[in-house]
Formats: sequence, structure tokens, C-alpha cells
Amino acid sequence: MKRTIAFTLLMSLACACCLAQNEQRGYVRTIGRPGMPGKALANVAIRVQGMYNAVITSADGSFAISIPGKSDGDALVLQSIRKNGYELKDKGLAGRELVFSSQVPLEIIMVDLKQLEADKQRIEDNAYRVAEKNYQKRLDEL
Repeated sequence: MKRTIAFTLLMSLACACCLAQNEQRGYVRTIGRPGMPGKALANVAIRVQGMYNAVITSADGSFAISIPGKSDGDALVLQSIRKNGYELKDKGLAGRELVFSSQVPLEIIMVDLKQLEADKQRIEDNAYRVAEKNYQKRLDEL
């Protein structure tokens, strides 16, 4: 009886170790700006190609995907990475082959669409002001 319990515990531990080795870890954050690092993004849905379930990032932006049958160096393809109001900095990341690693975490960077639109507007406004200033300077010279 004691041998059966010990054997069962040993096999459970061995299975848990095997599953932990087939786990790709990573984190998702926003793009940083000069003087401001990116922030961790929670509730980002990540799905691996060939798997039907998705994982959701935790409050600190971290995630872990268990992928049975994968070992370090195998190809890994992320099918989708989604969060409302955000898009991937590298739009080609989803669908591209990555290297599976149980030791090295994936870093996924996303851009806040509202911030992106505000930045575009600020750049356009600044360019318009510079063009107006140059135009006025040319008129004064004539």
C-alpha cells in the first residue's frame, strides 16, 4: 500500500515536471516613450496556432502557455494577440515562427491606439505650425 502511494506521488511529480518544461512564458507591455518605460498590460488574450484555448495575461502582464510536445528550439507560432484599444507594435508577430523556449520569456509590445492617434495629431499640428512659420518668413522676405 505504501509503495503504491509513493509510486503514484512520484509519477504525479514527474508528470508535473514534464508539463512545466513544455511551458512558454512571457509578458506583454506597452511601448515606452523617452523617459517613460512601457507599462504591463493585463487581460491580453494570446492563442498559439494549433491550440483551441487562449491564455489571458495577469495583472503584471505575464502569461504562461502549456504546449505539450514542444521542446526548446522547436517552432512556435502565435495565432492571435488581442486587447481592445491596442495593436501590436510589430504587426507581423502573429503568424510568424518563433523559437519555443522554456527558459527565455517572450516579450510582446503593444501600442495604445488612443495614444497613437494623439501622437499623430501632435506631429501633424507641429508640422503645420513649422510650415506656417516658414511660409510667413518667406512672405516677409518678399
